[in-house]
Order: sequence, then C-alpha cells, then structure tokens
Amino acid sequence: MPPRALLLRAAQRSQSAPHRSSNPRCPPRTHDLNNRSTRTHQRTPPQGSHPTHRDLQTPSQNQKQKANINIASLNMNGATALSEHMSCIDKWTMINRTIYNEKIAILALQETHLDQNLLEQVNSCFGKNLEIINSALPNNPRASAGVAFVINKALICLKDLLVTELVPGRAMMIKLKWLESCKTSIVNIYAPHNRNEQPNFWANVITNRHTRCLPLPDFILGDFNVTEDAIDRSPAHQDDQEAIDALRDVRCEWNILDTWRQTNPATRCFTYHANANGSPIQSRLDRIYTSQNVAHHVFDWQIKPSAVPTDHWLVKVKFAPHDAPFIGKGRWTWPLYLLEKETLMEKIEERAIQFERDLERLTTERTDRATANPQMLWRTCKTDMTNLAKRR
Repeated sequence: MPPRALLLRAAQRSQSAPHRSSNPRCPPRTHDLNNRSTRTHQRTPPQGSHPTHRDLQTPSQNQKQKANINIASLNMNGATALSEHMSCIDKWTMINRTIYNEKIAILALQETHLDQNLLEQVNSCFGKNLEIINSALPNNPRASAGVAFVINKALICLKDLLVTELVPGRAMMIKLKWLESCKTSIVNIYAPHNRNEQPNFWANVITNRHTRCLPLPDFILGDFNVTEDAIDRSPAHQDDQEAIDALRDVRCEWNILDTWRQTNPATRCFTYHANANGSPIQSRLDRIYTSQNVAHHVFDWQIKPSAVPTDHWLVKVKFAPHDAPFIGKGRWTWPLYLLEKETLMEKIEERAIQFERDLERLTTERTDRATANPQMLWRTCKTDMTNLAKRR
C-alpha cells in the first residue's frame, strides 16, 4: 500500500477513536473576606469563630488533574501600575498571563489593594479560569496591603476548600484538597513594613491559628519584609533583630524551614529591587517556607522577574506530594490538519520510501542485526516523521 494511503488510514482510525474532552469549567466563585454584606459563607469569620468552609463542585473522572503543581508568590505592588499606564484589569491580565506561561497552580499575591468593586471586576474577566480568594484591609482597602490566593482551575480541581483570615489584609490560610488524597495547607503573608509592628503581627498570627484549631501549614509564603541573614541583602547587613526573632519564633513553633536557603547555602539571589538615594538596594524579602514533611517533596526552585509591573520578582517551586500518583508527560499524537500540508506530506513520503529501501538493503547485504534490524529502522523512521511534523 502506498505511504500516503497508510497515513490516511491511520488518520481515519484516529478520528474514529473515542476522544476525551475536558469537563466544563466550574462556575466562577469569588471569596471576598472583607465584604461584610455578602452571604454567610463569604463573610470574614469573627475572632474565635470557625473558618469559612466550602464544598466545591465535584470534578468528573475525565477532568485533568496534576500529580505535581507549581506554587508561587508575588508582591504585585498595588492594583494598578500608573507608571505603565495600566488599569486594574490590565495588571490582572499580566497576572493571568504569568499564571498561564509559568504553569502556576496556586499563586499567592501580596499588596493586591482590592476592594469589593475591583474584586468583582477582576472576577468578571478572569473568574472562568481562576479561583480568586481575597482578604483586604477593613479600612481603605485600596490604599495598602491585601493578600489573595489565585488558583488555576485548568491545573488543579478543588474538591474541598477551607479559607481562614488570620489577620485582615495581611495573613490568610487555605486548606485545599486535590486529587484523592492530597491535602495541603498554605499561609499567605504580607508582613508590616514597619519592623516594630512585626512582633505583634506574628503574635496575632500564632494566636488566631491556635484559637481556631487550624493545622500546621505545609507552606508559608509571601513578602515577609525582613531578612533573616545578612547574605539576603545587598549591601549586606543584618536586619532588625526583634523582627527576626519574632519570625523565628513562628518558624520554631510551626516547624518550618527556609528550604531554598538550605538547598543554596551560599547563593545570593534577590526578590526585591529598588534604589535608595541613587544607590541600588536588593533583598530577598519574598520567600517560600515549607514544613519538614514537605521539604523533601519540593524541587525546581525559581526566582525570576515576571510580566507583572512590580519591584518584586516571582518566587516559584514545584511540589509533588509523596502519596500522589506518578503521571508521565503523555503521548504525542499527530495533528490531523497536518495531513493537508502538501510540502510536509511529500517529505513524509520521501522518508517512507527511504525506509522501504533500507528494509530491502537488509535482505541483500550482510548486516549485523544487533545494530540494524527492521524494528530499529522502523523506530528511526517514526522518530524522523515525528520531528518533521513537530517542526511544522
């Protein structure tokens, strides 16, 4: 049978095979912990009350789920970027693009500056693909602070979500379930810029977690506005000792580690870049801490600039839970529209004819079958055809 006929028959079999289609996406949901007028399950839990607990739509068996995910943190430096002539929606477009390009499943944002009106606008544009969980300052939320979790629905399907506001606009915890057995607790932090306020801030975080009987977090990430070691600043110098001690008390009580620093003990890498009196200053204010149990299951650390206009860099890590199933990269399939590309098909036919000649040569020449046999020739031919198609 001619090579073109073989390809057309293969294409027909591919078209008749059952096709797996992704489920319709979950309806958009926005959590605004600052809005006191919303329904009961969206209100901020009062001091000492139970956290907000939501049962999300159960995914179907065909919906794609990831066995390992990227978790990231970024200080977005406000809802808008006036220097770049960007509105709130423009800036969130860059955030959406960053999530897509970096394949981020869970992104922790700081300095969101979102009130209820802006949050509804953002959700109307991006709520189809993103689950947005926001916590704003009670008074004047557009002025400063604000933390948010953004969950990529295309990469992670939430089955159960527990949201707790520890300190309004500065500390929020989520506990989420994905896959069948993977439960993860994450705390998003935006510590006060004033170092003198940090001991009281961390004391409130510890007290509220203990009062609400929340589990110890697997991840604590965000902008901590303090560095623990002189190596994390340029020019190198020690930060405020009281603020450092307050943070280390939390680390000790919650048993969390600066896993990136342990992996890179002598590396200098900074997440905040600015100028002071004409001199550049840099520091590693944005970090991702992990529990000891999680520390052995995180890898591929990245600190890099993003498309979002801000003076902070993106911090990202890949997380693969120990009980998650192994999922490979999948199997490449030939796009059917390439069968209509005449130039490509001519190259494929030429390679198929060459394969037939190589088979004939095996029968007429004495060739070592350990180095050249029909199976090896066919594998090489398929690889060459695949590469031709991918280059298109």
